[in-house]
Amino acid sequence: MSKDPSEANNRYPGCRLIVSQSGLSGVAIGLEGERAGWLYDFFVSPREDPRSVPGLLELAIEQGVRQLVTYEHPLFELFFSFFGFRTRARVSLSQLRNPPPEWTADVEAHAGVGPEYLCMVKTSNGPPNASEFASDMGNFTARAAWTSA
Repeated sequence: MSKDPSEANNRYPGCRLIVSQSGLSGVAIGLEGERAGWLYDFFVSPREDPRSVPGLLELAIEQGVRQLVTYEHPLFELFFSFFGFRTRARVSLSQLRNPPPEWTADVEAHAGVGPEYLCMVKTSNGPPNASEFASDMGNFTARAAWTSA
């Protein structure tokens, strides 16, 4: 990622970009219009210190993030659930209005077959309880099958 602030502003208009101290990871927080309250982007380099990642999301929440859309993957869903986000809908790419171009490229790379997306909303401040995990485990295998294909 470029460290040029004007490039970041062009990529995330109407958002505040917060980058980790290393510059390898960050969040884009929607501030204006329809983006207000949304985690618009959350990116983490494999070279990032994993201990810094939760702090980025905590900071985004402190700044007002209450909603997000991410690729449907059990690990993503689990990660965000530890910060009080719950899945409210699973949708296909065709159901999303104005998805980022990067999402379309990923789907095209898989011959037009893509993952579902999770629309998640912050509903609590703590980790999920065991019954929430147990009720979702029946769908785990079906959802994980696409990611391993």
